[in-house]
Amino acid sequence: MAIRTEDLVRILQLRGMGRKTAKKLCDLDFSGDTADLVDFILEVSSSKTLQRFPEYSKPDINEAFKKGDDILEKSDRGNIKITSFYDKKFPPALTNIIDPPLIINTKGNLDDLSNLIGVAVIGTREPSPAGIKAGEYFGKQLALQNFNVVSGLAKGCDASGHRGCLSVNGFTTAILAHGLHTIYPKENYALAEEILDKGGVLLSEYFVGTGALANYFVERDRLQAGLSEATIVIQTDEKGGTMHAVNATLVSRKSLAAIKYKGAELEYSKTKGNEKLIREGKAFALTSDNLIEFISLFNKSETANSLPAPALLTKQENSVELTESANSEIPAVEPEKHVISEAPTVEPEHPVTHEIPTVEPEHPETSEIPTVKPEQSVTSEMPTVEPEQPVTSNMPTVEPEKSLTSDVPTVKPLTSTAKEKPSKGQVAKERKESVKKKITNQPKLF
Repeated sequence: MAIRTEDLVRILQLRGMGRKTAKKLCDLDFSGDTADLVDFILEVSSSKTLQRFPEYSKPDINEAFKKGDDILEKSDRGNIKITSFYDKKFPPALTNIIDPPLIINTKGNLDDLSNLIGVAVIGTREPSPAGIKAGEYFGKQLALQNFNVVSGLAKGCDASGHRGCLSVNGFTTAILAHGLHTIYPKENYALAEEILDKGGVLLSEYFVGTGALANYFVERDRLQAGLSEATIVIQTDEKGGTMHAVNATLVSRKSLAAIKYKGAELEYSKTKGNEKLIREGKAFALTSDNLIEFISLFNKSETANSLPAPALLTKQENSVELTESANSEIPAVEPEKHVISEAPTVEPEHPVTHEIPTVEPEHPETSEIPTVKPEQSVTSEMPTVEPEQPVTSNMPTVEPEKSLTSDVPTVKPLTSTAKEKPSKGQVAKERKESVKKKITNQPKLF
């Protein structure tokens, strides 16, 4: 009998208890209520049944369980659903990743998180106008193909991917690096509201009251890669936070694409990482003409398992420097509406993540990178994208041709009516049909 979700929340509040140790404890043969669990932990602690299992007294356990009860109460008040690794509704895509989360906290539609195939849309927080346009374009096209657009709600490329998806009422998942009592950055509070209003999901492995720390942003990358069959890099420098997400994708043996820019856009430092990934054969060179070709690389579940082993980023390429401001805890945003509950902040004494070595990310992509000349064969046939163009003005609206959408209906806002939710079989059938359709006569944006 698996340990109940509420008891797992209590266990994770024990001093020195991280994900790996907690999972070993949960995998032992146990059945009983919370009182029985206290005795069980005392027995494991004293008998050394598990190596390196901390020693606990009964007062230690009671104190930790009280903290767990407080988290459960505040989560309930804030409409935050807690789902454990052992729950039937736990997303299957997260069960087989390296170091899976034992707990996920969610707001929104958890069912479609498991029913739809995810594609991550990521990139710098400081994109050019062309980068913003690209994020919105591919977020929209992926939604029209009935994919779950996965990103991190960060400023810049992440937000543009979410917005593109929402523009056609698509399903999108935002993976956050803090408790769901708050939204960071605060500038994207309204975007988080829209995600929930249109049937999407906010997800975090951190309990209510947990603030955003720099290493949490790195840790969430494994969840982002785990929920996605592929990742699209909108814009990135050669170093920085985006490269952690890139490496998580490669380690997971998932498909990776980077947008291939042309003309003056190649002089922008935040496209140098794209060029490097493409040049080294680590990423598919994605343009507005070949999205369907990229989708075909992962449109079958067995495809990812048959891919050749990817060339991972070197230790030097994946190294970053952490600024003082990035290390500090980010203050919570005052709660309002249903995204943020009015629950006071509860700082867990021992974060769930203490057993995992902190990977120190560089302050988001600030290093100066030398210009990389574009490959002539790729860019010579494509018109230049001028970065000086405003994002929204003087730009033709990119509308999918009727042939694309005639058989693939626009994703409607999700409701609580069970019969309106597509089954897994329906989703798979729609996806197989949709990937056969070509995106033709589109303005060449990238």
